[in-house]
Amino acid sequence: MYTLNNGLPPYWMQESSGKLAGAIETYINHRSEPDQPAPTFNQIILIQYYLKLWINAPCYLNSPGFESEKAALRRSVDEIDSVADINKWLDAALEIGIDPL
Repeated sequence: MYTLNNGLPPYWMQESSGKLAGAIETYINHRSEPDQPAPTFNQIILIQYYLKLWINAPCYLNSPGFESEKAALRRSVDEIDSVADINKWLDAALEIGIDPL
């Protein structure tokens, strides 16, 4: 999977089934407008899987800097099971310049 992107993580818009894109779009809409529907549990799991692929991409495993922060993101991604968890994870990722969305 990563070889298609030269070691970079895949982008959610590249996924072919449309399920991940729908989940991410639902999440983004809900985050920007809380009165919009929140992602379902299944959509949250899809987002969690995507974030796990992202943080484990070779470009982040092999690049220097922010080692403890990246390790914390790798550990905490498995605990995501709510919109609040996604928010917290993404905020931590953005603090070190990782933007999967």
